[in-house]
Amino acid sequence: KQILLNKEMIAISQLSLVDLAGSERASKTNATGSQLKEAGGINSSLMTLHTCLETLRANQLAGRNIKMVPYRESKITLLFKNFFEGSGKVKMVVCVNPRTEDFDETLHVMKFAELTQDVQVQ
Repeated sequence: KQILLNKEMIAISQLSLVDLAGSERASKTNATGSQLKEAGGINSSLMTLHTCLETLRANQLAGRNIKMVPYRESKITLLFKNFFEGSGKVKMVVCVNPRTEDFDETLHVMKFAELTQDVQVQ
């Protein structure tokens, strides 16, 4: 009880895990109907995440906020509001397929992951 009464001993954290499985190309998965709609939503969210990270990186390189980060445009990016406002941390785990048939998709994922490494928040 004494620890809970001491507000200096209380820490509040948020952990958000986002699984972006289903973002593969529709032509490869033969997705139709609701699966195709869900994949489209995931891809749209990924594009918003990419835009947010690019904006953060551009602001960082400029040394000031030239442009507002559009994190409110997607439910997934809204989850990372604290990060985009400069007070949180984000870690990304990227899974890629080593098959040669998936080279283009793997390359795209790796470029996306590389962009995220360049972003710093303070």
